[in-house]
Amino acid sequence: MVALIRRKIEYPPLFTPPRITVDRALAPTLLWRHHSRPWSYAIMDDRQLQVLERKVDELIQLCEQLDAENRTLKSETQNWKIEREALIEKTDTARAKVDAMIQRLRALEKEC
Repeated sequence: MVALIRRKIEYPPLFTPPRITVDRALAPTLLWRHHSRPWSYAIMDDRQLQVLERKVDELIQLCEQLDAENRTLKSETQNWKIEREALIEKTDTARAKVDAMIQRLRALEKEC
């Protein structure tokens, strides 16, 4: 059974509503509900609370997994950048050597 507790008070903008005191035997957990009545609360039963806890745990696990994956990808990206810079340097060195060989061959060709 889900019972609703409501207070019908108009609050000025940016005003924090007063706390609602509820008998703990009747309301084990309060849930903020976003709908057309901005300051209404609903009491959750144990099954709903367990479902909510499971979903929150799943979201936490997903966030941890995505965080680990993100760190791995950032590390791999950094490694690829370093490797790319090394390959560019090797390519430039090889290009310079080939250009030098071509110049020597042309010079030898002119001598003969």
